[in-house]
Amino acid sequence: MGYKNLIDCHSHSNFSRDGKECIENMCQSAYEKGIKVYAITDHCECDLFKSDGYESSTQQSLEKLIELKKEYKEKMKVLVGIELGQPLENTNATNIILSRNYDYVIGSLHRAKGLSDYYFINYKSYSKEKLENLIKKYFEGLLEIAKWNKFDTLAHLTYPLRYIKDNGIDIDISIYDDIIKEIFKTVIQNKKAIEVNTSGLRQSVKKLLPDYKYIKMYKDLGGKYITIGSDSHNSDDVCKGIQEGLEVIKQAGFEYITYFEKREAKFLKIE
Repeated sequence: MGYKNLIDCHSHSNFSRDGKECIENMCQSAYEKGIKVYAITDHCECDLFKSDGYESSTQQSLEKLIELKKEYKEKMKVLVGIELGQPLENTNATNIILSRNYDYVIGSLHRAKGLSDYYFINYKSYSKEKLENLIKKYFEGLLEIAKWNKFDTLAHLTYPLRYIKDNGIDIDISIYDDIIKEIFKTVIQNKKAIEVNTSGLRQSVKKLLPDYKYIKMYKDLGGKYITIGSDSHNSDDVCKGIQEGLEVIKQAGFEYITYFEKREAKFLKIE
């Protein structure tokens, strides 16, 4: 390994509630690490748009990113991004976000309707059947977002695994392969991307989200567009796991990584 075309298209500044550092620090860290294409994608949990202040925080993030995109123009490509969580839960909020001047929109699901974020669930209290139904509900929700089709990349396909493993529980998600294939086929038909999220390498699950099996499944089904991101919430984690992620993506048969600028797919050779 030792890829020179480094790219990180998923990160959060302190305009996200769980972000730790300002956008300036995040961009400076990306530049110092030799990243060629970098996106900050602060959170917008659409179902909490008004109540939790996302209407204001996303606007502030947007304005600062537009400034930094100009500032870094000769040094590094900075993309103006957003991560839309639960975009179908509040379509008015979603439409406000989509009317803004973003380069790049991530679609994600952090909580199933009526439930807490998967981060907060006490999985040890769940029976095997209840846990399997919970994860099934997650993939069904992802499929609905895939069909909605107003994002650029679908984030961290196996997101709940981060937190299930934190609870010391192992689950075989192959029982959901049929619906995962349906998600992939929908994404492929709509010419959207899936994301390889490297945060799992830093967490107890110790794998990419999704891992090689599902990256290869996506490729074999005809997948062309694939993004990668560290999901960093502090400057130290910017670009963490990107080298390893690019290696696995290349092993799965991809020659190019995808990013989006002005909502159009662009490609960077994996080399």
